[in-house]
Amino acid sequence: MMAAMTNAAVADSQAFDETLEAAGIEKLITLEDLTPSSEVLDHCDRIATAAVAADVMGKRFDDYVALARKQGEIEVAAHHIQPIELSGFLDGTVDGRASFEQRWAASAAFAHEAAGLCIVLARRHWSLSPSNVLEIEEPDLSEAQRRIESLQQATQRVLALEEARNEEAKKQTEKLPSGQ
Repeated sequence: MMAAMTNAAVADSQAFDETLEAAGIEKLITLEDLTPSSEVLDHCDRIATAAVAADVMGKRFDDYVALARKQGEIEVAAHHIQPIELSGFLDGTVDGRASFEQRWAASAAFAHEAAGLCIVLARRHWSLSPSNVLEIEEPDLSEAQRRIESLQQATQRVLALEEARNEEAKKQTEKLPSGQ
């Protein structure tokens, strides 16, 4: 049950990450080798598509639970688990909904802001100094500053949620009897 739910969620998360990577998010965020003629700036729609996908993924919690329920029902029918175990597992999934939705909302915010920054930079009113400082010309300066600040905040939110998730997983692992 848990594997079915986790595998589906991990697959979606990996697909999101791969979409951003293929769109050139690393170059956009780090500014490494970014130039006004960089291809990533010609395809900001790819980052925007990832943002929309994150919005959709954040609403899929019930789909994952349904997948786990289906797998659990198969396990019950095969007498591998008791119905009460399935019920207990499904009841326990409620606790994960909020953090799941928060993580996807933060990922969506990150991608939306990255797409917005990409669009501003795609106007090509900027240059990168030899020390890798982004020098943005008017009229794009204030919008770019706002986008960069929002992107930094979204990045911090994603990182904080990931850390909290890792800490919770560690606590759950510590609760397991030794040898499991």
